[in-house]
Amino acid sequence: MATLLASCTAQNTLVPTGDLSDPKFQAGATFRDCPVCPQLVIVPAGRFVMGYDSFVEFEDRDAPIVEPKRFAQTPARRQVTISRPFAAGKFEITFDEWDACVDAGGCGKYSPKDNGWGRGNRPASNINWHDAKLYVDWLSKHTGRSYRLLSEAEWEYAARGGSTKPYPLGNGLAAACESGNIGSSICIGITGAGPSPVGNFPANGFGIHDTVGNVNEWVEDCWHSTYRGAPSDGTPWIDGGDCSRRVFRSGSWNNTRYRNVSSGARWGVEKNYRGANSNTGLRVALDLN
Repeated sequence: MATLLASCTAQNTLVPTGDLSDPKFQAGATFRDCPVCPQLVIVPAGRFVMGYDSFVEFEDRDAPIVEPKRFAQTPARRQVTISRPFAAGKFEITFDEWDACVDAGGCGKYSPKDNGWGRGNRPASNINWHDAKLYVDWLSKHTGRSYRLLSEAEWEYAARGGSTKPYPLGNGLAAACESGNIGSSICIGITGAGPSPVGNFPANGFGIHDTVGNVNEWVEDCWHSTYRGAPSDGTPWIDGGDCSRRVFRSGSWNNTRYRNVSSGARWGVEKNYRGANSNTGLRVALDLN
């Protein structure tokens, strides 16, 4: 049975090391490898249906905004099997965590602007794919463990948190607004403009926060317009496609179309894109072996 390895810098690990069959390692258990490291949640193995292919999935007769079918743009659904548990960021990487990397001489010493929204426990933003890779590389060197970006399939599996609905809390505009920080113009009274501090919205069924809106999150995969030929085991799809573009997920705080922040929504974006008005960031993953 695989063992969760400890880091020599893990001064405040929230879950001790041990056999993965131990109840401490059930889904939702959390740990942190060092004081400046992100908090992680253990995501269980499982099977899920990825993507959406029906406008009916978004039917909401009470929604005040009616959007054209063209916004339901993800490829047809497919089944994916995640054969082993893994750890994913409980939250998006924050400015505090990013700044710790910069202070230690990592992350290319790039200190992204917060555009006046504030730093601290707000998600680090104005991050491109290359920046995100530098952060996980630094985190790996700092802890002695192999941190990485999530694959696109892992991201959607973790984001859904066991739900088959478009949002962790259900379907429709109300569920979208309750699940995360999206366009303030359509979620009146829920949040103000700008990225929210992480954890400001309820966790999903796996104990993960902010998978709806806040900031777009880079994943490892190259851009493919369909899932035809994609791995079915949750590994990143980095063969073929357009690898000058990578996928990002979750939508952001300034999305004004609530279907663009569903668990199945996706974009292929140039790797050097740092976003517009603090809307690109990242979440990390770690294998448990």
